[in-house]
Amino acid sequence: MQVMVLGAGFGERLRPLTDRLAKPALPLLGETVLGRLVRDLAAAGADRIVYNTHHLADQVSRAAEEACPPGVDLLRSHEERIQGTAGALRKAAELFRDEPLVVVNSDVIHDVDLARLVALHRARRAKVTLVCRPDPEAEEYGPLGLDGEGWVRRFLGWRAPATEEASLRTVMFTGLQVVEPPILGRIPSGFVSTTETLYPDLLRAGEPVFGVVHEGYWMDIGTPARYLQAHCDILQGRVGPPPPHRWRPSPGAVVTLHEPLWVAEDVIVESRSALGPYASVGPGSWLGPGVVVERSVLMAGVEVGPRTVLQGCIVAPEVRIPSGGAFVDSLITLGDGDGPRVTPIGPGGEAA
Repeated sequence: MQVMVLGAGFGERLRPLTDRLAKPALPLLGETVLGRLVRDLAAAGADRIVYNTHHLADQVSRAAEEACPPGVDLLRSHEERIQGTAGALRKAAELFRDEPLVVVNSDVIHDVDLARLVALHRARRAKVTLVCRPDPEAEEYGPLGLDGEGWVRRFLGWRAPATEEASLRTVMFTGLQVVEPPILGRIPSGFVSTTETLYPDLLRAGEPVFGVVHEGYWMDIGTPARYLQAHCDILQGRVGPPPPHRWRPSPGAVVTLHEPLWVAEDVIVESRSALGPYASVGPGSWLGPGVVVERSVLMAGVEVGPRTVLQGCIVAPEVRIPSGGAFVDSLITLGDGDGPRVTPIGPGGEAA
């Protein structure tokens, strides 16, 4: 199986966190988002993984290379100018074999059976197979319509002639897809989007585009709220077994632990502190006496002053949080001055 991982984006909705950290390289319970994806792809049978880079390219490459197991061809396609979701496929075309290509976004966690997906794609003899999901907000964010056999008859603003709207199942495209190699040759040069240009053009030309509805787990980590939620879901075991938890308090330290949680083995937590539920604390961090961390992600090298409360927060690497504060639903990053920069996480899940 060959796979293209789209990892060149800027992570706009996660800014200011992604000004210094590439979204695919964000930590995720002891690994990176892209590292987990590469590991899962290899376990699913992928023996060639191509990934593209642009924003903070070296971070993305390091995350992919550190996680790639032996026996998997890992190939990079760097874009000096970002090419878009379809343009990325065209630029990397010479790296692919003459077989169906699985395309997946680097910021999505899912439990789709990829081998079964490719087999179904072959059986239907589709030129493209799109993995879709039910979503009550599909009409607002971009609906697809599938007929009774699963063929795409509506795609955003396009609808097949003589198709009755009431006969279609409305779903949303997840970004996961299988593409036949000849399709790559039909992608024009420049910045090209699959959803805005390529697939509408294919459908208007009468090419067979199939849709598979996935009812299982699917989560993109493109906003702070979803990034936090992905940690909670993994710790709950909603998408595979949770990572092992080996951390123990220092001798003599009295620390209250509320499972589930994950703490790197070298983290120091002083007495009278409480961790969890749903706390993730990265390596090299120090939590002072009386600290409370709940439903929050602390990245590597974070220092939290005594009697500080963090609830629903994301803390960037190397941030030092002063004593005695209370932070709720906040993205905390390195500031320009002495203190950290605190950005509220808005009601839509994005950094406000």
